[in-house]
Amino acid sequence: MFIKQKFFQKGMLVFAFLLEAINLCGCTRNKKPKRKVVVFVLDSFIEEESHGELVADIIEEKSLSKCEIKIIDVFFSIGAKKNKYLKALADVSDYADKHPNEAIVVNISLCSKNYNLLEHLMISELYEKGVIVVAAAGNDATSNRRYPAAYRETIAVAALHWKRKADYSNYGSHIDLATSGFGSEKLLKKETSGGGLFIEETKYYSVRGGTSFATPRVAGLIAYLLRQRPELSPREIVHLVKENATPVKDKFGRCGLLGARINPYGTIFAVDPVYQRALVFQIASIVAVLIFWIFCDRFFDANGGLFFTGLLLFGLLLIAANIILIQAWNIIYGTIAGSTLILLAGLCLPMMYSFNKKKKEKEKMERLGEFET
Repeated sequence: MFIKQKFFQKGMLVFAFLLEAINLCGCTRNKKPKRKVVVFVLDSFIEEESHGELVADIIEEKSLSKCEIKIIDVFFSIGAKKNKYLKALADVSDYADKHPNEAIVVNISLCSKNYNLLEHLMISELYEKGVIVVAAAGNDATSNRRYPAAYRETIAVAALHWKRKADYSNYGSHIDLATSGFGSEKLLKKETSGGGLFIEETKYYSVRGGTSFATPRVAGLIAYLLRQRPELSPREIVHLVKENATPVKDKFGRCGLLGARINPYGTIFAVDPVYQRALVFQIASIVAVLIFWIFCDRFFDANGGLFFTGLLLFGLLLIAANIILIQAWNIIYGTIAGSTLILLAGLCLPMMYSFNKKKKEKEKMERLGEFET
């Protein structure tokens, strides 16, 4: 009973240590008011599973749902219906005038071969109002400039495939950033051949990709950072994204024709204090598990080698699960969820070990009793 009581007290000390660490990081302080972030998607929304819907979904995912998305159907109007596209730019400008306290991002996953003075003037006006315009570089595998991506006031985005330039992506000295151009894949059909134990199944997929889908990844990241750091101006956020981007290590990247590859987690770690606190929370969790194990080893005389190896392997498994949570679910809540799993492991494993040890001792005593009889 005395051992159980001391074990409980030590456990409470571990939790007190963890809470103090969180408090020192500022996790319990009042949050600064967040500004509203709006992302305008100028695209095509006319068909089922439209190009624009996929672009908007990527923005929603990469911004971690931290922004409001407003869609404007321009029917691929850079070309056939230029006037509707220009009206959409005018609508964004009017919205910026009426909502000066909101951060605005415009995603244009469309392009044209022709320079248009009126388009350039309107985008320059948006730039002066602090609106961030992110535009696709084009899918012609050429260094010829496409508009509006080629304008100085926009962020031109190229597409990558496995950290190299995608075959279709345009390139050039005007490109600012690059990232994955994967859009979606759809199973078309399955074919089965052979028989018995030697059955082969072949699947055919339709894959959508392009600079159109690289662009919303950049727009979503910028939208997330604008929301998390309201004290920074849009231009400062863009500067931080570019500053934390990494070189593209292929012949195009080495020649400065692909800008730099965005580094979402590196940028968020450098910019977002909430993410930094979440990481400290995770480190504190791991430290708490180690301290808890030391206490368990002292009071229950644990078989150090076997027990520590099991705890270490289980902890590594939980950290791997945590990484999956971070990438697939949500950066902040995923980190905290993973840390909670590590803490639970620190609590449950010593208790399971203790219970198992007592059970074995009881069985041993019973066998000794039978032998003496």
